[in-house]
Amino acid sequence: MRSPVKSLSRISNPRLPVVLLIILPVSFFVSCAGGPQPAPDCSGFVLETYRRAGIDLAPFMNRYTGNGVARLYALALDYGLLTGDDLQPGDVIFWDNTYDRNGDGVWNDPLTHTGIVTAVKADGTVEFTHSHYRDGVVVARMDLNDPGAAERNAAMRMRGQTSPGGLWTAGQLFRDGAAFYDLP
Repeated sequence: MRSPVKSLSRISNPRLPVVLLIILPVSFFVSCAGGPQPAPDCSGFVLETYRRAGIDLAPFMNRYTGNGVARLYALALDYGLLTGDDLQPGDVIFWDNTYDRNGDGVWNDPLTHTGIVTAVKADGTVEFTHSHYRDGVVVARMDLNDPGAAERNAAMRMRGQTSPGGLWTAGQLFRDGAAFYDLP
């Protein structure tokens, strides 16, 4: 059973800066003094959001191999920060098989995408912000209680890529969450 809506007033202090940053206008992430900049990739979005919230994950990243998503996941695993599906605002979330990263035509690509939880509603809907490969930084949703419901889950597969079994929603491809704000 999911817990009730987690509002800003119920968010613990270490989590608050991350949540406040991710509810700012999306332009916050894609502009700087010199003008508009391309949105970062998904792991870059997570790293930059946490950095601006005072939690610099970048110094840990060179300890691990793989893509940025795999490195973030390895960091969370090493420090015991994985939360499973008990997601809270400010948590980093991970997905598998959002695209065929190794190009072998088989859906065997773990840890291909990441984002940050912005809210968890009483009905189980998780709102998250992530860097979309085509649209830049966007807010989307998933429902882990009903992962196959297209109307309640964002599409997470890259356009034109299909998988055996028809798995393509955020809820279906969800892997884990991590509470990086608890990093010692």
